[in-house]
Amino acid sequence: MKFKASLGYTLSVSYHPTLVDSPNEILFDAGGDLEGEGRVVLSTTDNGQTQMNIEWRVRPTSRWMTFLSPIASPAFTFAHAALMRRGEQGLKDYMARKTA
Repeated sequence: MKFKASLGYTLSVSYHPTLVDSPNEILFDAGGDLEGEGRVVLSTTDNGQTQMNIEWRVRPTSRWMTFLSPIASPAFTFAHAALMRRGEQGLKDYMARKTA
């Protein structure tokens, strides 16, 4: 998958499931521009809604990002948060269309 960050760069990341406990949990390895592992956990809240928690433990593989990380970390964190908000809204819109 390719992701366009709000700072103008594009990341290419692949995901490979390592454990699937459907429909509760997925563990995966990530590769490409970000390498490491992740976990997605789905749970039901007290009001019956589904909550999704995503954990990432990745590091950049590109030289420019690794080189800039010590000083650009706040900007990378901002770009990641913005990307996650767009993804969350996209998922909400998709689910609203599916239930309509």
